[in-house]
Amino acid sequence: MSACGKKDASFSLRALLALCSLLCLTLPSQAHLLDQLLQGTLVSVGTDVVTLEIKLIPGIDVAVTVISGIDSNRDGTISKVESLVFVRSVLRAMELSLDGRNLEIEYLGHVLPPLAELRAGIGAVRIKARAGLGNVANGEHRFICRNLQLSPVRIYLLNALVPETPRITIHSQKRDELQTTLQLDYTLRAAEPVILNEPE
Repeated sequence: MSACGKKDASFSLRALLALCSLLCLTLPSQAHLLDQLLQGTLVSVGTDVVTLEIKLIPGIDVAVTVISGIDSNRDGTISKVESLVFVRSVLRAMELSLDGRNLEIEYLGHVLPPLAELRAGIGAVRIKARAGLGNVANGEHRFICRNLQLSPVRIYLLNALVPETPRITIHSQKRDELQTTLQLDYTLRAAEPVILNEPE
């Protein structure tokens, strides 16, 4: 596996574990999704990029509606084009900003489960995206992730992963009542100087 592949696998594992923990903390042990669509988003903030791992899990009672929204030609199957149109609509309904400056979301990939799993309420649409932060100065920063697509049948969960670099320290995570908005206040410290050994 390449270094890039290992990094993606590591992020996906951390994202999966964090989302499972978030679900356990948020939903009662006896709860099952029936008439709601769960949209969980995990945010990983880096020195020059922020990565999003999004999972959409429709309950049994809303799965048919969700599938119909993806299967635009109603042929009973979902093509790559149809799934991509749906995924991009999810990303368009999200807004990211750093210190008041809007960020452009870049689609990286997605995985659509078999329709049987979606209908059974156990399938998850997984989306990965990122946004470049540009040249971020050392110091205090505020990152905001906001879901603009409000729906009475959607449950939103937002959380941040522990930064991979020790240069970043997250001081606070604030969410609104519906968890459609996540605000991260963090500090970016200067990189440690590289000390080269002088030749003897």
